[in-house]
Amino acid sequence: MPNLIIGCGARKRETPCPAWLLYRGPLFRAAYTWCRSVTPLRRIFILSAKHGRIPATTVIAPYDVEMG
Repeated sequence: MPNLIIGCGARKRETPCPAWLLYRGPLFRAAYTWCRSVTPLRRIFILSAKHGRIPATTVIAPYDVEMG
């Protein structure tokens, strides 16, 4: 099974939670839904503007950083 990486999004929840729950934008949610249809959660990673590549299960707090 492949490892998959999803780019983070600007819309976030207001409290710390696992990265896969933190991001709320429609593009992120659609990408996450597709990833879960082809691979288990332990193989999904998120490319965070603040934290770099992290496992989707890593608990992180909301932040205000943009890629670039």
